[in-house]
Amino acid sequence: AGYSVVVIPLLAFLVPESKLRVRSRFDVGGVLLLGAAAGLILVALSNGQGWGWGSRLTVTFLVLGVLCAAAFIAAENRIAEPMFSIRLLRSPAMAMTFAIAFLGLIPVQALAYVMPQVAETPAIPGLHYGFAASATHYAVITVGYGVLGTIFGPVGGHFAAKFGPRMPMIVAMTLVMIASGGLLLWHSQVWQMALFAAILGIGYGCNFASTPNLVVEAVSAGEQGAGASLLAFAQNLGAGVTPVLITLI
Repeated sequence: AGYSVVVIPLLAFLVPESKLRVRSRFDVGGVLLLGAAAGLILVALSNGQGWGWGSRLTVTFLVLGVLCAAAFIAAENRIAEPMFSIRLLRSPAMAMTFAIAFLGLIPVQALAYVMPQVAETPAIPGLHYGFAASATHYAVITVGYGVLGTIFGPVGGHFAAKFGPRMPMIVAMTLVMIASGGLLLWHSQVWQMALFAAILGIGYGCNFASTPNLVVEAVSAGEQGAGASLLAFAQNLGAGVTPVLITLI
């Protein structure tokens, strides 16, 4: 909330208004089908272990979710103004950007999901991790993640403008791999988590600076709204799927 209070006025006063206007209808049917598909499938994945993976309830939710997804794809290919422009994904540049936005966010979300569980685990003798941290203590340990993520958003944007958007994305994914590998090997000390959380924050900021610019580069000016919606969908899909998958693992 605090971040939004600071950023929204900056956006309103500092970012120039675009002269380009593309009017389109709101795709209510697409929203309902996509929401139903994602909801049904995620409910099945979240509860499959408790219900039983072969149970009638799990299978029913999965089948209904897949059917809604198929209906969604069929509908979006047929209407003139779809919510999700599948046609744009036929462009290799946009398809790759969509994949990067989805896959690149998974390790970031996974670490953000796992780190508090590691930190808040009680310090049990013989257990090689766990600091018995409170939620507030965990926030202090990983404050570098949020601070550096905020700082390196505009820094990554500057480098995207200077060198192209691929460079900050390569930097982002390299840093995410370093943070992931580092936490995999070293997670028994508070300073280790603080260090790798800070590295992850830099990668997170560069990632979000890069992906919108990759979209702008991949589509025409009139299709930037549709491209931005695809990007938001990919990122939210990754954010929704990752905790479910990590919990299952």
